Amino acid sequence: MKTISVCMIVKNEEGVLARCLESVLSFCDELIIVDTGSTDKTISIAKTYTSHVYFFPWCDDFAKARNFSFSKATKEYCMWLDADDIVPVFSQQQLLKWKVATTYPDVVMLPYHIFTPTQQQAICSFYRERLLKRNNHDQWIGEIHEIIIPHGIIEYEEYPIEHHKTKTTDPDRNFHILDNLQKKGKTLSPRQLFYWANELFSHKKYKEAIQAYQKFLKTDGFFENKIQACYNLSKLYQLKNQLEKALAILYHSFVYDLPRSEIACEIARILYQQQQYNHAIYWYQKAIYPPSKSIGRLYHVGYHDLIPYIEMALCYYQVQQYELAIYYNQKALDIDPTNKTALMNHKFYLEKYDTTHTKD
Repeated sequence: MKTISVCMIVKNEEGVLARCLESVLSFCDELIIVDTGSTDKTISIAKTYTSHVYFFPWCDDFAKARNFSFSKATKEYCMWLDADDIVPVFSQQQLLKWKVATTYPDVVMLPYHIFTPTQQQAICSFYRERLLKRNNHDQWIGEIHEIIIPHGIIEYEEYPIEHHKTKTTDPDRNFHILDNLQKKGKTLSPRQLFYWANELFSHKKYKEAIQAYQKFLKTDGFFENKIQACYNLSKLYQLKNQLEKALAILYHSFVYDLPRSEIACEIARILYQQQQYNHAIYWYQKAIYPPSKSIGRLYHVGYHDLIPYIEMALCYYQVQQYELAIYYNQKALDIDPTNKTALMNHKFYLEKYDTTHTKD
C-alpha cells in the first residue's frame, strides 16, 4: 500500500485549518504542518492533529517554504494542500483506492476546483501536480505561484481538490514580492512575468500591465497563460475604448489553441457593444459546446452554456426575434433555475412578446 505525507504551509488560518485537516484524516499517513508566523490559534489547532508542526521564517518565497515542508516528510508520496482547501468525501474515497492500486506514478495530477466566498459552484477548474513521489526529491520553484514541473510517469485522475477561500488575502503581497525581486536585479521567468502583469492590472497600472502582457506573449511561456494574457489584454484595451485592438488580441489567442468559450463570449460582447448583433450571436453559438477538461486546460464554469445562452437571448431581443430570445433564455434557466438575470429577462421577454403579438 502506498503511503502519503500531507504537507502544508500555513499562517493565521484558525478559521479554516481544522476543516481542511478533517478532510485528510481518512487517507493521510503523516501530516506535516509548517507555520510561517501565525499570531492566532493556527499552531494550537495544528498540534491537535499532528506532532509534526514546524516553524519556517517567512522570506517572501513560497517555494522555499513548500520545499521545507516536503523535507520533513517520510512517507512514499508528498501531497500538498493549502489551509483553505478541502478534500471532498468522494476524493477521500478515491485516494484510499489509489493507495492500494498497483501503479506507482512519479506525479499524480488532480483537478483543482476554485470557489469564491459567494459562489456555491466552482468558478474554474484546472489540473495541478498534487501527489509527488518523495524519493524523486522534486523541488518547488517560483517565489509566488510556485510549481513543480510534472515529469516521469504522470497519472491524471478525476477526483478533485476544492479551494474554498473565506477571507481576502493581502492584495499587495504578491505585487511587493515580484516588485522586490526585480529591484534586486532578478529577471522574471515567463510564468512570473505573466503574474506580474496580472498584479499590475489589479493595481490599475494599466499602461505597465499592457507592456508586461505584450512582453510575456513573446516568451516561451505556458500556452494556457498566453490565452489568459490575450483575454486580459482585451479587457485593458476595452478600458481604453480601443475595441479593434481588443478584438484583435482575442483573435490572436487562436494561435495557441482552439477557440475557448470565454474568448468567444468576450468577442461577442464587444460585437454587441458595436451593435453587430448577428455577429455576436455567431460567436455566442461558437461558445456553446461540451467543455474540454483535457490536460493543461483551464476550465471556466458557465462559459460553455449558461452565460452564452443568457447573453445570446439579449442579442435576439435587440434584433426583435423575441421567440428566440425567450427560447435561449429558457435554456439558461434549464441550467440554473435560480439565476436572477435569466429570471428577470424571462419576464421581460414574455411581456415584449405578448405586446408585439397583441398589436398583430
